[in-house]
Amino acid sequence: MRNFAADMKKILIILGCMLAIVSCTEKKVYETNTIYKSTTVSVEYVIESWEYTNYVNADGLPYDNNFFFKTVDVPELTAEAVKKGNIHVYRVYKDYQACLPEVTHFEEVLEDNSWNYFTQTVNFIYGQGWMVFDVTHSDFFYEDDLTYVPETMRFRVVITQ
Repeated sequence: MRNFAADMKKILIILGCMLAIVSCTEKKVYETNTIYKSTTVSVEYVIESWEYTNYVNADGLPYDNNFFFKTVDVPELTAEAVKKGNIHVYRVYKDYQACLPEVTHFEEVLEDNSWNYFTQTVNFIYGQGWMVFDVTHSDFFYEDDLTYVPETMRFRVVITQ
């Protein structure tokens, strides 16, 4: 005959092990770096003239997502800064600054007393040694009025590494 107490002990041990395995959760690992010294660079850019993408489809008609842009050289955007740095870009006004992307809603009265409503989005992308500022209007009104260009804008780029 088998020993009932020994069998129960084995069953309890197996159940305990199963409970321990099932109750384990995934441990998240976060990399923490102690920074003893960091470098912050702040550079301002004034964009007075904008380029227009002017992309057209196969029929020669403008795409609905054309936008204005300006590419600038940013030598402070090193490979290390792009990979591990903190890059912040602000649009600078006279009395305040706005973080990019900046989304602003506008309304304007047209010549026939109707209203035009649109949204202006100012954004940026960057890579090693360069940055592109871009301005997009939600109504893409530029295709009808080729005289429009965005106003002069001032930007502050802050790079911390």
